[in-house]
Amino acid sequence: MGLASGQARLLSITARLTDNEYRSQRLTNARLNLSSISEEARVDYQEALNSNKFVYVAYNSSGRSEKTDLTPTVLWQYQPCKNQYALINTAGKILVSQEDGDNFKQTDTLVQFLDKYDLLNDYSEDYEKYKTDYAQYENDYAQWQEDMSQWEMNNSNYSAYLKELAKWQRDKNKVDLYEVFSGEVGTSVTATSSGGSFCYYSALNGDTGCYLHLLNELLDYDGGDCQPHDYLASCGYNGSYADSDRSFTTNASHGGMHNQGNTNDVMKEVSAGINDSEKLCDGDDDFIPDYSLNGDADDKEMFNILQAAIEAGRTPTPFEILVSDYIYNPDTQDCSQKKTIKQKAIDMYYIIQNIAKFPEANDSAVRKNMLINFTEGDLRNIVSDPPEPVEDPGDAPPEPQKPIKPTLYTDDKEKSQWYTNLWYRMNGFDNPQEIMTLAEEKTNAQYEDIETKKYIINLENIDKNAFSNSYEILPSNLAASKDWLNNVLSQGIVTMEKVGVTRTASENEFKWSSMIYSNTTDIITEEDSEAIAKAEVHYTQVLSDVEKKDKRYQMQLRSLDTEHNALQTEYSSVKSEVDKNISRSFKVFQG
Repeated sequence: MGLASGQARLLSITARLTDNEYRSQRLTNARLNLSSISEEARVDYQEALNSNKFVYVAYNSSGRSEKTDLTPTVLWQYQPCKNQYALINTAGKILVSQEDGDNFKQTDTLVQFLDKYDLLNDYSEDYEKYKTDYAQYENDYAQWQEDMSQWEMNNSNYSAYLKELAKWQRDKNKVDLYEVFSGEVGTSVTATSSGGSFCYYSALNGDTGCYLHLLNELLDYDGGDCQPHDYLASCGYNGSYADSDRSFTTNASHGGMHNQGNTNDVMKEVSAGINDSEKLCDGDDDFIPDYSLNGDADDKEMFNILQAAIEAGRTPTPFEILVSDYIYNPDTQDCSQKKTIKQKAIDMYYIIQNIAKFPEANDSAVRKNMLINFTEGDLRNIVSDPPEPVEDPGDAPPEPQKPIKPTLYTDDKEKSQWYTNLWYRMNGFDNPQEIMTLAEEKTNAQYEDIETKKYIINLENIDKNAFSNSYEILPSNLAASKDWLNNVLSQGIVTMEKVGVTRTASENEFKWSSMIYSNTTDIITEEDSEAIAKAEVHYTQVLSDVEKKDKRYQMQLRSLDTEHNALQTEYSSVKSEVDKNISRSFKVFQG
């Protein structure tokens, strides 16, 4: 072998040895990875051996218990004699299935909701007609309220008219006080210094004694000798007059009107008329009434001395308050209410008896005009025109009657109550109503088949709360997942509520209440055999695969080891030949 070819051979063997070592290293690493895979499979298997699952325990028709892996769908599904639970998220909303959520969205009333589950008998025709009739009733009732309001106003006006008419008729039939008075006592024109008109004549001409005598016989006079009476003048309300200052007793020094003719009887009759509380002053404070002295009987302009003072920017004087036909209220400055004729006579008496307090009354002309204004103005029993007729409104409009609710029946009381409870909770209420009552009171023996019992559905409080947002639809994949439910219940992300029933003598009371899932006998925890079986199969498969791969890797390593030893031997032989050739070459050059 030549030197060059030997060296090339050595390089080739070296490259093959390097590749051999690299392949051996990769196989060794692969065997190490097999150990990690085996360990991971062992850990998963161990965790599966320790895993548990929630199981729902239900009872079939024969009373035997049946276990089902707990999922939201299992919890929601109705079964007879099954407790009703709800899943509640952190927002306090009930989680419902897609079907229940869609049914709730598509209905407006509890009855419609129950009909989605085919729980009602003969629902659509009867109830839809009732809804139409009830909507018409609401419109009719609103119109009736408007009509009733108008009728009440008309009836009130008519009642007021009848009252005014009755008063007008009473006033019309009363004795004309002025006519009776003037016929015996006289008027400011006809009174003379003799006979029954003497006191009136003297009072007009300045005699204060006769003035008091005349007024005395107009106040509570009984026809005999004058008797003293206690009165209270109007001026105390203003003008610094205390009650004690404005109270007085009439003078009893005079007998009758000089016992002339029938004057005493006349004054008795006039006094009785003055005591009528409905007899008011005429409302004209003119001291000389135009309609009595100037011949113009149609001049009825009313002068209010108190109003004139107020409009002049001053407070009425006590004299003005006494002499006026009107009652004065200084708090409101109101002077629209008329005095009674009796109070006017009392106030005049107070002025004359206490004339020193009122300089205005020192003028005999003023006193004369006061008396004229009283007797020929206030004392005139002027009968007004009858009140304007008001039409009788008749009977009140009849109130529209509510349509009779149809009787809706269900054959499945428990299922209907189940979905009623769900409806209330989705509607945001914790206290469902028991809306089913037995249609007929019969003993069980009267039914050939107990399952044919019908129950009436009460239609009260059935409308859906349009603003309620108390539920959330759970996606179908989560609704069917036991693992999801296990996780969220264990972590407290979702809580549970249960419908409790309190039985009273008259009804059953239902209530949704929070509860801890571990406190119910319907939900138990068991070893998850399915998960263990799956983990065991996986672990066995992994170990089998690892063992097969490990054997293959060992065989490949042995093969590489054999090849490596052969290459090492070949390398040593070639290297020895190359070394000999080099030695001979050096000797040739040295020789």
